[in-house]
Amino acid sequence: AGGIAPPPPPADDFCAATPYPTDKMSKLLETDETLLLMAYTLLGKFFDGYGIMWNGVSPGSAIMMACVESLHKNGDFDGEGCCDYQPEKKCCNGKIQIPANSNTTFQEMEDGNPTVALVRSVDMAGRLSTADIARLWADLRDKHPIGFLRANNIISIVSAPNLPRPVPSYGSGLDKLKPLIIGDFHDPATTYTASQDMRDKFPNGALMSWQGYHHGLFDDGDFGLSDYTSYTFQSEGYGAKDCYDRMLNYLEDGTLPPNGYTCPINGPAAGSLSLKVAKQVPTCPPANAPSP
Repeated sequence: AGGIAPPPPPADDFCAATPYPTDKMSKLLETDETLLLMAYTLLGKFFDGYGIMWNGVSPGSAIMMACVESLHKNGDFDGEGCCDYQPEKKCCNGKIQIPANSNTTFQEMEDGNPTVALVRSVDMAGRLSTADIARLWADLRDKHPIGFLRANNIISIVSAPNLPRPVPSYGSGLDKLKPLIIGDFHDPATTYTASQDMRDKFPNGALMSWQGYHHGLFDDGDFGLSDYTSYTFQSEGYGAKDCYDRMLNYLEDGTLPPNGYTCPINGPAAGSLSLKVAKQVPTCPPANAPSP
């Protein structure tokens, strides 16, 4: 009483898929084949080298939420704010198109990064039998109906013809190493708890964390600090630069940050998911349009 009521937020200043976007996506994966293919197409667009995983939370996440709601509510990609986002150009290229074939997987990404698969296969060789692989795959699919597709490299890893190199036990050379372990709170590809587990294996190392949404740290230019209204600043900003600089210090002279050091996100996480952000993304110019 006696105060001044704040103005109501804009009608579109909210996450389009709220409430329970994860539940909505999970239900789409349990429906008929047409919606299932559309759901996997959407996941591929935004995680297979697309907006959120490699280009940050803004504006790709807002567009994805708009597409989740459109697909859940109407069974199409025609909803407001949903578009075929092009992260490199920061623009929308019309409507998301369903691929001609239904083989929508993340395998091409794994094939393009063979070094990781080879290193993992050396560590895992001999650990899992054929029956173990089948049980693990079924368990992952039940517990993680969306994320289990990222685990398809398990088959190639455990079947690679490598001699096993077991991880050394505690009390070995691991105790002498002082690694810098970096974890992102909202990494869409690897969990933050995995970073914490890694730190436990190296008692003399340090865990440095970033509160952002990305797969690994950014390393591009000024991290958006030259334009506080840019998508780059919304996705990166001060916290990403802080962690990046401390990582360089470690690589240059071995200086570790304090264990548990956390680099903050700028604070745009909730706002960057809003329908308002998705609707403001410009349309891509025609392919034959002259450069400005």
